[in-house]
Amino acid sequence: MSGTVIITDSTASLPVEVTLARGILVVPLQVVIGATSYDEGADGATPALVAEALREFRPVSTSRPAPEAVRAVYEQAAAAGATAIVSVHLSGEMSGTFESAQLAARDAPLPVLTVDTLQLGPATGFAVLTAIFRARDVDMTDGAGALSG
Repeated sequence: MSGTVIITDSTASLPVEVTLARGILVVPLQVVIGATSYDEGADGATPALVAEALREFRPVSTSRPAPEAVRAVYEQAAAAGATAIVSVHLSGEMSGTFESAQLAARDAPLPVLTVDTLQLGPATGFAVLTAIFRARDVDMTDGAGALSG
């Protein structure tokens, strides 16, 4: 992994095959079932687990990832040889995920450009795929930044 790496959150709904093929790193949101918190995704809160909880009338909610969790993914990218990050997330109007990304960017070991897509779900995924093709055009030499829209 070298150059600019794209990072997003699990609400982008990108298939694992796409993230692996494109080198996209994904920060999972938290899914809270009852009093237990799980990472969203195949190794945590799967659609089947959520559906089961709903059938059993257990409360289900979501929570943003902690800034520390986002920073850990930034550090993972840096350790793998990335020189910059474009961090693309769901709407800051709907979730604190974008704020977590901004906070994590302050202490990241490499330049991070945070992007609030102002979108939800697959629309965020489309923004991520666009970022893959635009990442080489972004000047990351002036430090961390933020984009909206």
